[in-house]
Amino acid sequence: MQNASTPCPDDGPAYGLQPHVTAPIAQFASDVTTILETRELDEVPDLVAKAIKPLLSDDTLLAEVHQGCSPDSYCRHVLYADPKGRFTLLALVWRPGQGSPVHGHTAWCSVGIWRGRTTITTYRVEEPVPGSYITEEDRSFECGPGEICALQPGLQDVHRLANMGDEVGITLHVYGKDLVADPCAINQVVSA
Repeated sequence: MQNASTPCPDDGPAYGLQPHVTAPIAQFASDVTTILETRELDEVPDLVAKAIKPLLSDDTLLAEVHQGCSPDSYCRHVLYADPKGRFTLLALVWRPGQGSPVHGHTAWCSVGIWRGRTTITTYRVEEPVPGSYITEEDRSFECGPGEICALQPGLQDVHRLANMGDEVGITLHVYGKDLVADPCAINQVVSA
């Protein structure tokens, strides 16, 4: 069951409310804060992806309420929101067959696979007219538990995530943006 949520009209899923912050998530938030305060912005996504890796092997990380999913779309659950609005940690829950639209991000992003397998498809994008995109599939690959990736903002890392397996999948995403204040501010959708 998902907590009260805010829908995002650009791609459907809603956000659950932030839970009580556990010790592993508090440590992760402290690590991300240190990265943000000491490193160059272009280094942040890779460093945060490495910092998320220990969370991916913690079987007790997510409460049952943060593993809830919907038959209509993948679900987003807020696990931590930086008090200064610099980043947000989410658990995304995917039923078999669910996927995101083709999109880039308006901020940096780091992703780790917590449960199941996720198919990631990357795209080359052209914008011949502002706001009108032409996408061409570049490559597709499958990631399993413990694997990480990092994405820069804009249209250089356009992708689509999907659960093509037979079981529910859960991914952890860290975005360089305050998604509690503006839940729909991260995806730059280029095609459904």
